[in-house]
Amino acid sequence: MNEKPTYKAVLTFALEEDKGPGAGVSGIASQIGLNLGGDAGGNLFSGQNLLEIMKSQLMVRKTLLKPITINSKETTLADYYIKIYQIYAEDYPNKTTFYQLKNFSRTEDSTIAILYKNIINDHLIVLQPDAKISILKIEVNSIDELFSKLFCEHLIQETSDFYGETKSKKSRINVNILQHQADSLRMELNSAITGVAVAVDNVYNLNPALNVRKTTGAKKQIDVQTTTAMLTQVLTNLEMGKLMLRKETPLIQVIDKPILPLEITKKSKRESALGGSILFGCLSILFFLAKKYFQKIKDQLK
Repeated sequence: MNEKPTYKAVLTFALEEDKGPGAGVSGIASQIGLNLGGDAGGNLFSGQNLLEIMKSQLMVRKTLLKPITINSKETTLADYYIKIYQIYAEDYPNKTTFYQLKNFSRTEDSTIAILYKNIINDHLIVLQPDAKISILKIEVNSIDELFSKLFCEHLIQETSDFYGETKSKKSRINVNILQHQADSLRMELNSAITGVAVAVDNVYNLNPALNVRKTTGAKKQIDVQTTTAMLTQVLTNLEMGKLMLRKETPLIQVIDKPILPLEITKKSKRESALGGSILFGCLSILFFLAKKYFQKIKDQLK
């Protein structure tokens, strides 16, 4: 029986770890009492840890459920995999689809778990070819050229998104807090400026002997100056926080992507001949042992 050819998709990428100018930004921020959270998730995604994350059920599941377009039809990589490998069980009817599915039943979760095991055991390889070089490699092998390519590309995208979101989480929270503070202070400053104008209008052409009424305007002026100083400090911190956030993403740089047509990998004639020879030899041994056994029984019956 002829085996179907296997298509190999290979993607290489490098891990960006900005330890130069970013460290200076963190240092300046700490001097003014601002924690930008620049080291969030740093150790989690280093070296071999990242490779294990790429093989995790979370990343593979996200990739399998990624919407794709095949022949102008919207589907998912999970549905496409089930179709090309003809995985149709009684509890998973042909009409079932994962596309735009929001709530998963026990059967559907079980199906994804089975697909995950298949992907990890038979299709996906992630490794660091040379420990001295920070270049990593994803390899996907399947009987469908398009599946190999798409799974490879979507896996790196899902990992990159997860990587960026996790590593910059603290910095993003700080930026959001600072942005809220800046917006609130702007509102207070606008209110204070309006208050100064009202106070000035109230004392216009006022009898100089009634200086007590001028105190309201003076207080409003102090509020303007104080709020302006606070807003200036918050805006400085906000811009520094945004700078740090930009320096943390993107974190994964793709070097080479799989390009169609993909490399076809299948057993060579030599390997097939060797396998056939081994199988023939095993069967021959079993045949002679069986023949000897039955001859022994036949002799005992005489």
